[in-house]
Amino acid sequence: SRNAVSANNNNQFDDYYSVLFAPGQQPNVSHGLTSRSMEEVAETKRYFERCVELLQSLVLKMIVTNVKDGLAEMNVVVDPAFITIENLEVHYSVDCKETLHFIRSDVDVHHDSSSCDLNTKYGAMKALGMVAYELLMRGGGPPIQSFLPSTLITSEGTPRLLLSLDDYDNKVEGDREQAKRQRASDANNQSRISAVMMKAGVPYPLCRFVVDLLGGECSDGLLFRSDNSFESFLDVVEDMKQMREDPEAFIHLSVKDPLKMPLDEMYGRITEQKMLLEVASRVSGSSGCGKSRLVMETKKSLENLGWLFLSCKFDRIVHSEPLSVIASAFEELLTRCLGSSRQGQISAAIKTLMQLNDVTILAKHVPCLHNYSEGPLQPMTNFEVNKELIHYLFTQLIKALSVLGPVALFVDDLHWADPASLDLFVTLTKASTPDLAGTSDSSYHQKPKVLLIGSYRDAEVNDNVELVRMLEHLGKSSTNNLTSIAVRGFDCDTLNKIVSKSLCLPLRRTKLLAETVLLKTGGIPIHIIEFIWRLIDERILCFSFTTGWKWEQEIENCTISESVAEMFSLKLEALPKEHLLGLKICSLFGVRMEQPIIKWLEGYDGETSVDITSGVEAAVELGLVEKVGDSYKFAHDIISQATFDLISADERSDLLHKLVSALIKNATATDAIDRVIFVVVDLINRMKIDDVTDSETRILYATMNDKAGLKALSVPDFTSAIKYTKSGLAFLHFSHWESHHNLMLSLCETSIIALYSNADINEELLRERIKTVFRYAANIDEEFKTRLIWIKLLSVKSLQHAIDESHKLLERLGEAISPSEISRPYACAELLRVKHSLEKKHKLATIMTEPSKIKAIQCHQKSLYAIAAFGVHLIALLGDIDNGCKWARMALTLMSKSFRNTQAMPSATIDPLLHGYQMGFKYGQIVIAMTLLKSARHGQILVVEFYFVPFHNIVRRLKGKKEQALSPLDTFKSNDELLDAMMMNDKVQVDFENLLMLEITISFIFRDMDKAQQISTLILENVDLEVLVYNMIMIQFYVGLTACYSARQSQEEGRITSAQKICDKLKSMVTHSRWNWENKFLLLQAECHYTRGEISKAVDSYEASIKSAEEHKFVNEHAIACELAGYFYKEQGDEAKANAAFEQARAAYIKWGAMGKTNLLPGFETRVQQN
Repeated sequence: SRNAVSANNNNQFDDYYSVLFAPGQQPNVSHGLTSRSMEEVAETKRYFERCVELLQSLVLKMIVTNVKDGLAEMNVVVDPAFITIENLEVHYSVDCKETLHFIRSDVDVHHDSSSCDLNTKYGAMKALGMVAYELLMRGGGPPIQSFLPSTLITSEGTPRLLLSLDDYDNKVEGDREQAKRQRASDANNQSRISAVMMKAGVPYPLCRFVVDLLGGECSDGLLFRSDNSFESFLDVVEDMKQMREDPEAFIHLSVKDPLKMPLDEMYGRITEQKMLLEVASRVSGSSGCGKSRLVMETKKSLENLGWLFLSCKFDRIVHSEPLSVIASAFEELLTRCLGSSRQGQISAAIKTLMQLNDVTILAKHVPCLHNYSEGPLQPMTNFEVNKELIHYLFTQLIKALSVLGPVALFVDDLHWADPASLDLFVTLTKASTPDLAGTSDSSYHQKPKVLLIGSYRDAEVNDNVELVRMLEHLGKSSTNNLTSIAVRGFDCDTLNKIVSKSLCLPLRRTKLLAETVLLKTGGIPIHIIEFIWRLIDERILCFSFTTGWKWEQEIENCTISESVAEMFSLKLEALPKEHLLGLKICSLFGVRMEQPIIKWLEGYDGETSVDITSGVEAAVELGLVEKVGDSYKFAHDIISQATFDLISADERSDLLHKLVSALIKNATATDAIDRVIFVVVDLINRMKIDDVTDSETRILYATMNDKAGLKALSVPDFTSAIKYTKSGLAFLHFSHWESHHNLMLSLCETSIIALYSNADINEELLRERIKTVFRYAANIDEEFKTRLIWIKLLSVKSLQHAIDESHKLLERLGEAISPSEISRPYACAELLRVKHSLEKKHKLATIMTEPSKIKAIQCHQKSLYAIAAFGVHLIALLGDIDNGCKWARMALTLMSKSFRNTQAMPSATIDPLLHGYQMGFKYGQIVIAMTLLKSARHGQILVVEFYFVPFHNIVRRLKGKKEQALSPLDTFKSNDELLDAMMMNDKVQVDFENLLMLEITISFIFRDMDKAQQISTLILENVDLEVLVYNMIMIQFYVGLTACYSARQSQEEGRITSAQKICDKLKSMVTHSRWNWENKFLLLQAECHYTRGEISKAVDSYEASIKSAEEHKFVNEHAIACELAGYFYKEQGDEAKANAAFEQARAAYIKWGAMGKTNLLPGFETRVQQN
């Protein structure tokens, strides 16, 4: 290795540099390289890499790492005098790695690390520099006298390297003067160390490394060291580490474009990325700080762990169909899965979790679902679509996707999201709730793992009131594992790593530059790019093929624009005029521009139209725009905003008008106007109303807003529908009620429906719209929809006022009702009249086709409910069970055709009941729950409080759960409190009867017989038990069971007589429905036999009741029958049968889900002790 460099080697190094300084180009004949010379260059590159490896192994033998006050220090353990080429040799380890070792290993070689000072450290660095020099120069030693001033000429006349400050002290004054003169002469000497090494073909980074070890050019390496020289062996080790990890950049100087920062890896986000991988999060930060990048990097880790990753991004310009942004994430994923095994898995899950009608509804938002259906989907007809239902279907779709693995959904730029999308996002945060009802496949009962990630600019949150509310709601939620991650600018160490790798310079050399960049940019990535661009433009940061990147001291005086958009504006204005105009047009459509829309804009300005595609393609070449599939996308929304800001107000108005005209004309010609209706109205509504003076154009723009409002209503997106109708009406005048009556009526009706249905109801505007319709409507048909909403609105403040208005409307429809004439006899007579009338052939079909009859039924409720109510009252008031059941079955048949099919529960367990209530409130799965939710939103909390809360309370008690308020109520109320309130309120009679039914049921189940007897007395005093409705029959069942218990305790004959009458009534019910009533009749019969002492008959009846309840899947009544049989057998002294019955009861209660009851059964304490 000490052989001198030959002339051939010099030629070889020249070839090496010819390749080295043409990064990205493949060597060819023009470089003057043969295949042999290419091999020689490769071998030369490998030699330098080997040298670095050897030097690194040497450094690790020279130093030891100590930690002091939490900081790492590297102290020298080898005497610098022994660090010479003569004392080193190459060893090979077992794995054939080359390492440098000291030949001498005696104690004199080592140095006491505890006394390591600057004298020793710099001496060791200088000695290491000499070793590195000779190693890299293949044995060629430096001409010490000419360019190493830190040398001493001994008395024998030979040069010796100064390796310590003591050498200076031992020199005579003349020697010092000689050294100073030597330094001065060397300053003008062109044969500096780096020049000599580079001339020999050593890569510049290695030359710089050697010079910095020696203390820098024109230095002595001890007293005088340059600013760039090494100050610590930590820096030496870090330099060599960078060389080893990326030799092309840090050894061979393959410099990259600094404007394309080395972001192929993540910098400075380790903590944030770890948090994202652990919990569902929302990510906030300023514009350009790297929020999206952080999440997309996390995507790689999640996908490697088996996650499905969906993503979507909102735009500052909202013109897409409501919910389409979030729906696009599902569409993209489902499209990717087509043709793979995943398609079959998803299809099977969708079939299990959703009905065909569900898929039909959801396919309106996610068209790719057509490929995941068993058969062709039918057009949507007569489906009652509402927000809760749409939200529910999206959560079911997430659950279907979760069969493939955990699901992550990333929603970018939430600060630009519309209210409907934010509502859906909140609902999707609850998608991890397992669907306990409706599926028989246990694999779908598992709780799906769903990660929801939303990012937003915290500086723009206050501009979106809905987003503020959403964040507050999620923050208060106890059901979500929520974490907020604030993404800020890079710290100095992270920024230094980026600059170092970008400029291919060691970390120690870029540290001062990084500190300056951080000071100027705050560490925001997009600001960093702009600042570096500015440095290059102003020639402060310059590149040399010989030495790489260098910068001037004026860097601190370089300013950064207040807006990053200013930088992009300068770049945009450099485009040709026609290309810039094409790009401006694209910016009017937001961040993304679809190619079909570009096509429909052709000829927007006649012969003077520019070629939009050419402008976009030119921007693609400059990196301002990216082509993504079938559309073009601005590289960053800041670029889109900068382009948009270049359009003056006057130019924008004229441009919008021309674009809208072209879009409507061309899209209508291809029957695609519905596809782009929201794009069109967004452009229209950004015009100033006063700028549109042509009357026909104003009518056209109002019509487009009407179409958009109706389409938004069908989603439903009430907020957008309100916005579109308001804009549409702004283009019109009251005089248009005469010239364009239907358009005005449609806009007002849509506005009224949206205003009433919206969560934040603007009652003043709603009443104004209603009065306008009443004033200008031509007949009752045009008023009808508005009248229904008017009645609902009145019912919030005055139920009687609403009822009076209902009677007036019925009278106008020809179906007058006189409230003063209504009594029970009158109602019975009217029922009989209608019943006889409907028994005539085809009479029902005739009624259902008469418009006035249909509207009258709608005024009461939907025809489905009216038919069901008619059947119920035939039984309740007339006692006509047979005909009542026929009408009930008819209602069920109509339900199956008109509504989403509900899957029957396998048995009456508590979990589906509890979950059913929750689903009803959340997603609209249960019609009555959905109706109650709407009532609650408009202030009718009493309905929820008196009807649903009692059910909720007893179900939680049966489950053994703690007391908890039911949404939308804020505070918990016990059933006893509700019962007291109902006793004081005669307007809640039906709820009162329901609560009594629940209370006597729960009291009997929990064996609180004193309370059961009190409730029984209350029932007998306040309730008409002769009415044949379901809750009354169930009340009588438990009253009879309670009476039997009381009779056995008090021996009162009247109680057993009362129980027997109820038993006879249940027996008559069995003839109409054995399934529903047989087990109840048999159980009450068994209790009556037991009370009378008819033991053998009681045994037969208990066993028959247990068998019937089990056969007909009444799990709760099976448990009760077993428990009562256990008490009976225990009373007879048959402990074996009693224990067996109690065990059966325990198993049935567990199956039912009543864990709060199981530990109250006899034998529980014994079982616990045994366990």
